[in-house]
Amino acid sequence: MTAKVDTDTQNGATHENFSWSQSIFEVDMKITVPKSVLKGKHVKVSLKGSNLRVQLVATPETEILVEGELEYDIGGEDKLSWTLTPGEYILLTLEKPFKVQKMWTRLFKWETELEAQNLLNEAPFESLEEEEQQKIQELMWKQRQKYLVQEGLAGKETLATTQDQKTLAMLKEAWDKDGSPFKGTPFNPDVLQSMGSIFSDKA
Repeated sequence: MTAKVDTDTQNGATHENFSWSQSIFEVDMKITVPKSVLKGKHVKVSLKGSNLRVQLVATPETEILVEGELEYDIGGEDKLSWTLTPGEYILLTLEKPFKVQKMWTRLFKWETELEAQNLLNEAPFESLEEEEQQKIQELMWKQRQKYLVQEGLAGKETLATTQDQKTLAMLKEAWDKDGSPFKGTPFNPDVLQSMGSIFSDKA
C-alpha cells in the first residue's frame, strides 16, 4: 500500500480504512469500524513484539482491520491505549519510546516511507505559551530519566537544569532548518553533547 502525506492527519498518512498522525512523543491511529461494532468487547488490540493487530471479534464482520510490523518497537502493550466510538471508529494511541522520539517516516514497515522534508515541523518552542513550554520541558525530563533508568545509566547522566532542557528544545527545532548541517537526518542528542555540553555527566 502507498502512503501519502495528509495535513489533516498531522505528519501521518491515510489508507483505505485507517489513518495515522503523530507528534514527537506519540502516534494516533483512527481506524474505521462497521456500524455493528458497538462495544469494546467487539474489538481486540494486540501487540506481540513489534507486530500490531487490530481486529473485530464476536461480530458478524469478524475480521482483521489493521495488522503489521511497526517501524519501531514501542516496548509493550502498556505503551498503547485505545477507545471505541460505537459504530464509527477506534482511536488508538502509541507512546513513542525516548530513543525514537522524532518524526517517523512510516508507521508500519509495509508502508512506503514519507519524504522527511514534507513532514510538518513542530510549533517553534519559543512561540508556545509559558505553561506549554514548562509542560514540554517536564515531559522531556521525565522521558530522559525513564530512559536512563532503563539503560542502567541513572546517576551517571542527567539533564542538568531547566535552562538546559530549553536549550535542547531549541536546538531540536533548529536541527532540520535550512542551512543546518544536520538537515534531513534524525535528531541525535549525542552529537549535541559533543558540541555544547547540553547534558551534565555525573559519575
